[in-house]
Amino acid sequence: MPHETRWEDKGVYWRLTGRVDLDEINLMNNRWYSDQRFMASEYCIWDASEVELLALTEHDVDVPAAHDRAAAAMKPELKAALIAQDQATQKLIEAFIESSRRLHSTWDFAQFESEDQARSWLSH
Repeated sequence: MPHETRWEDKGVYWRLTGRVDLDEINLMNNRWYSDQRFMASEYCIWDASEVELLALTEHDVDVPAAHDRAAAAMKPELKAALIAQDQATQKLIEAFIESSRRLHSTWDFAQFESEDQARSWLSH
């Protein structure tokens, strides 16, 4: 499986590896939204630093952005830290964040190159 989910005290950490496509992202999100811990989450960390291929187009990112926007109606406050090191994945994450902003998501999104940077941002 190209992702691992680790629940933490105040949120969830996903580590993605290998080839990740839209179906995998939708599966992750659907499991998250339906988990009883979702409503208590203060943050999520989406660590794509080990992804070999994020098999999405810039238009595909609109789907998880819309799903997150719908989830934000139930849970308006959340910090989402997205981690990537390669330029192709960073570009898709930027497109996702922009799509989320266009949809007026209330969640706070930020992109980082390391887990340490992400956790530092989450702690403020």
